[in-house]
Amino acid sequence: MRLAASRRSERGFVIPLLALSMVVLLIFCGFAVDVGGWYARAAKIQRAADAAALAGVVWMPDFTSATAAATTAATRNGFTTGGNITVTVSAVPGNSHQLRVSITDSKVDQYFSKLAINNESITRTSVAEYVLPVPLGSPDNTLGNQSNSDSKNLWASISGPYTDKSNGDPYSTKCTNGSSGSNCSQTNNEDRDTGYLYSIDVPAAGVGQNLTVQVWDAGNYARANYANVEDADNGSVNTEFELFKPSGTPLDSSTYTDSGYSLNGKCTSGAGRWIIADGASESTYENKFATLCTVNVPVAGIYHLQVKSRSIPGISDSGNGWNQFSLKATLTGTTQPALYGYGDLSLFNNLQGQSGNLTATFYLARIDPQYAGKTLSVSLYDPGDGASGTYYVNILKPGGATVGCSYGIRGATPVAASPCRILTRTSSGTNTYNGKWLDITIAVPTTYTCTTDCWWKVLYEFNGVTRGSSPNDRTVWTATITGDPVHLVNA
Repeated sequence: MRLAASRRSERGFVIPLLALSMVVLLIFCGFAVDVGGWYARAAKIQRAADAAALAGVVWMPDFTSATAAATTAATRNGFTTGGNITVTVSAVPGNSHQLRVSITDSKVDQYFSKLAINNESITRTSVAEYVLPVPLGSPDNTLGNQSNSDSKNLWASISGPYTDKSNGDPYSTKCTNGSSGSNCSQTNNEDRDTGYLYSIDVPAAGVGQNLTVQVWDAGNYARANYANVEDADNGSVNTEFELFKPSGTPLDSSTYTDSGYSLNGKCTSGAGRWIIADGASESTYENKFATLCTVNVPVAGIYHLQVKSRSIPGISDSGNGWNQFSLKATLTGTTQPALYGYGDLSLFNNLQGQSGNLTATFYLARIDPQYAGKTLSVSLYDPGDGASGTYYVNILKPGGATVGCSYGIRGATPVAASPCRILTRTSSGTNTYNGKWLDITIAVPTTYTCTTDCWWKVLYEFNGVTRGSSPNDRTVWTATITGDPVHLVNA
């Protein structure tokens, strides 16, 4: 009887304990359901924030347009400010190429968790950035020689449309070879009629100041041979210069030269656009700076200068020469703009009147620390022209340090070189890359960093040069970093 009574007593204890345990288990199950829902909600919010940041950043530094694009993208993904939803778009201090988007749901759905938590809020943030092509050719507000006695020995260059491509310009020319000055025996499949673009990057401090863009020796005037004349124009070239204000879509280069952005007729001094027929107006342009445009800066951003020798209004395509010139952009304040080549850069270097073993160093591209661990691809078209000696091209990191690379003629199997020192002209006079692209790939170290100087350089070696046969080379350079130009970064 005592045993039976004890068992009845235990049954009375277990039943309440089991009931309490069931309550706890139900609460945990409820939390599991709610937490799973929160994870799913958070993932949806994150995807929407990512999409909004990517959609908006391409409009930066136009923050108004960027905000409109980002909020529209968030709405398409189911999130619009109102009720318990808040969509916040903000600029990233110190970086006009980035945009931050945060989305908050201040009252996510709750079921069983209400027993312990009164309210649950979820916020997810995304930061996107876009990367423009790396700047080429100059860390300053000038590009090329600024006088006939300048020691840079470098000029921007453009060829006429019926110049042989093997003279060093693969884009402005219609002819691979066999040009008569008005037609080709073999057409060039790389040609384009848009010429070359130069970027003038005006900082925020420049707003309200006057920006002046000048060109040294803008026209084409036949000169003596390369050994004696620094910029060595030759043949016939018609040239158009035109300045454009920043477009609303900095990632879409096809908009840079839209007529709506042209400063033609809108400058306080200078025309904003020149059409210079071959040999015309020597007193205006030859061996001097002339002002293309002075304009009061309404907005910071990249102004573009287009230089072309084809599809010029009122002038039929003609000419089989090349025109060398230099550029300068100045602001009236102490802070100056940066001026550099956009996408690719057509150059002419000439060490006139020199002999022996010579070297010349030129700025190639600015590679910022954010590119550490990525691949730098450099291409040089037709390097190694000259009349005597053995030539090498070297790629140097900031500070002049050597670097390893792989290189070869485009389409051929590349070979490794450490340091990156490439023979371009043999002592017997053979130019390995005559009329060809030299492609170079460089692994940027994961430890790569730079502060005030992030410019990589090209070092030319000209060995055994005889007097009267000084080095001269017309080339086109490109430098790119592999990767998506629009991408997400850590918030």
